[in-house]
Amino acid sequence: MKIMSVDTFSSVLTPNEYGREAFPDGTTIVKTAMVPLTTVAEILRNYENDFPCDRVHLKTDTQGFDMHVLRGAVSKLEQIQSIQLELSMSAIYQNQPSYLEQFDFLAQNGFSLSAIHPVTRKADFALIEADGLFVRAS
Repeated sequence: MKIMSVDTFSSVLTPNEYGREAFPDGTTIVKTAMVPLTTVAEILRNYENDFPCDRVHLKTDTQGFDMHVLRGAVSKLEQIQSIQLELSMSAIYQNQPSYLEQFDFLAQNGFSLSAIHPVTRKADFALIEADGLFVRAS
């Protein structure tokens, strides 16, 4: 995990050139840390006996790592009714998937876009990031 000068930019991924230029005060790596990673599927499996997990809302905010989270949930997506995640129109991390890849993955797995909320914008008001809410298509 890269711990950035502003916590909200901390990520498993490294900021790319655009991210460093657009957010110079926030994307300076001040240290790295080892953190355990697991998958959404594993978390849901761990709690299956404690409570029913058939109507799950998944919210991710993993600073460019959201597709990895989704892929780690793929075996349990049928239990997930809605997903909220960050969509990047302009990637700020290396190897960060585009919002189009996220849209395609979610559509292929039975989800439709329900809402978009802008998070960050460029000086010309073009979106950098937005939160997207997706619901299971009926």
